[in-house]
Amino acid sequence: MIEKIEKIKRQILDIERKIEREEDIREIVALKKQKIKLESELVELMEQEFGEANDAGVVSLAEAIQLYEAMPKKPVYATGIEALDKHFGGGLAMSQLVIAAGEKGAGKTLLTMQILKNVSRGWRTMLFSLEMPYWKVVERFQKQQLNERILTNLNIADKKFTLEAIESIIRIEAAKGTKFFVIDSLMKIATLKNFSSTAERYSHISATLSRLAVELDVIIFLIAQMSKEDTKNGHKGLKYSGDLEYDADVILYILKDKNVLSKRVLICDKNRQNGEEFKEIIYIDKNTLEFKSEPAVEVVYNEDKINMEVI
Repeated sequence: MIEKIEKIKRQILDIERKIEREEDIREIVALKKQKIKLESELVELMEQEFGEANDAGVVSLAEAIQLYEAMPKKPVYATGIEALDKHFGGGLAMSQLVIAAGEKGAGKTLLTMQILKNVSRGWRTMLFSLEMPYWKVVERFQKQQLNERILTNLNIADKKFTLEAIESIIRIEAAKGTKFFVIDSLMKIATLKNFSSTAERYSHISATLSRLAVELDVIIFLIAQMSKEDTKNGHKGLKYSGDLEYDADVILYILKDKNVLSKRVLICDKNRQNGEEFKEIIYIDKNTLEFKSEPAVEVVYNEDKINMEVI
């Protein structure tokens, strides 16, 4: 019941956004009728869930705690990245849109592919590779240790899908038990509907994916770019952010280090899961193309001595 209530709330929010952007008066009237119908349904559901103690459906904190404790506890899914899991209470919870952003070459795709591979040890997963054909994805994965479960559970779609096609595929895959999706990347997602600006299109995409994550109880990772202007000024910000930052449940930034080639700064700038924001140092292992908490050590042999160099 709680999930259905949250779903309707998001639908109402989505309609309100459409009303703000719509110029056709007939469309506005139609949208408002939809909103009224949903609001009526929402009130009815909330009365069923929380009782009819008063017209507003308000409950005391004590009653809210009882309802919360009666709810089944949702599992968290370990990403296999220590720098993330220790801050998220062991892993990521379902029903979340996670945005991974960074400057060009920072390792956004590498990080999400590594998480995808780790989750695939126990669950069906899917990568929408809109940036690379499947054979390039295979080349990256072949540098890592793979087992039979990963090979079976991890699915790849490498066509140039529209948002509408992506939504349809996610619904089909979720029905099969797929819990974890990565979309690489936001910049490559086309839409059937035309928008007046890139920011508006991005907002529509993020709102759709956020709603979908809640409705289907899945995790959707969306790769995005950082604003070049913000990067130049040493700030963090999403390119054409629009409603991206509002719709996201978690925002992760991956920043390069100017002095150490393999070093990255991983920053959590938004965290609806438990509210904890953090900064961690991680390193890319050039041999496996995986992120680790410690820099790799390269042993260099010569005639006189053995040098150990941090790479």
